[in-house]
Amino acid sequence: ARGNSSVKLSSSTIEQCTTSAIHISNDSFIHVSASTLEQSEVGIFIDEYGAGIVQNCNIKSHTEAGVLLTQSAAALLIGNTVEENEGWGIAARDGAVGMGWENTVTNNQRDLYGVSEWLSRAKIEDVSSITVVPDQVETVEEAIYSTAAGGTIMVKGSASPQRRVLLYKKAQIVGEGGKPTLEGVSIFPNLGDISISNIVVEGDKESAIVVRGGINITLQDCTISKADTAIVFRPKSTGYISGCVF
Repeated sequence: ARGNSSVKLSSSTIEQCTTSAIHISNDSFIHVSASTLEQSEVGIFIDEYGAGIVQNCNIKSHTEAGVLLTQSAAALLIGNTVEENEGWGIAARDGAVGMGWENTVTNNQRDLYGVSEWLSRAKIEDVSSITVVPDQVETVEEAIYSTAAGGTIMVKGSASPQRRVLLYKKAQIVGEGGKPTLEGVSIFPNLGDISISNIVVEGDKESAIVVRGGINITLQDCTISKADTAIVFRPKSTGYISGCVF
């Protein structure tokens, strides 16, 4: 799927493809669930600002990777079994980000690369209206999991530098008592109003903030540095920027 496509795939079997069983690219979005993907080069390949939710799938016996995310792609991975792939089980590079929970990733040549260790952990209930890092949880990623949609993630200046995160639900991220540092923020499409304030975002030679379609972002009093591109506004996204340093 390419060019702002939106696809839902469920209860399907895709196998023995020459390249990728599923390829999502160029701002497209997929929600694939309860499906089996086997014996291709890559099970799910997302690139060029594509995004997706992959849930309760069996992804196995691919020659390069079970799930491959590149070029600022983003994926939320939930309850999948990723096994017996000759390359990586789940891999992210070039500014891509993968988060999620309750995945079984095993017996691959290499299981995880560039993605969160939380992928194999239990789900955290998202019931908090405000979550404070590092007082309540250690990482912004864990705060995203535990904060209810529409809530606030408060990051204190004393927090250690944070890895790139995927904001897959509506929330605001606020620095408190100094400017804490995030490696990058990638935002799922169609979340509406999002705000980030008083944060240092270091792009690590990639895009620091990726804003997908259907997002109206307010960025206030932030510092953005070390990025190939400071902010990427994809089609049908809008924003208001005030008091920021680039």
